[in-house]
Amino acid sequence: MYNAANFISKNDNIDLVQLVSFGCGLDAVTTDEVEAILRKNGKLYTQIKIDEITNLGATKIRLRSMKAAIEERKNQKILKGKNVCKIY
Repeated sequence: MYNAANFISKNDNIDLVQLVSFGCGLDAVTTDEVEAILRKNGKLYTQIKIDEITNLGATKIRLRSMKAAIEERKNQKILKGKNVCKIY
């Protein structure tokens, strides 16, 4: 997982969704470090606990939210390269 997080951190066109079971065992140890590696490099961290999925609607919302955040990050990078005045 650490190698995957480092690889993802170096590539703009991929992100990580970590599927975990129970949040204990190896997941308990790796989760915090994987999140730290990704966030340090400006990447999003999304975790889905697969043993708790009784309603796929919640999982779809999480993944849509992640996609929206990725798009927002991409748009911010594009705007940084241009002289754009934002009006709120």
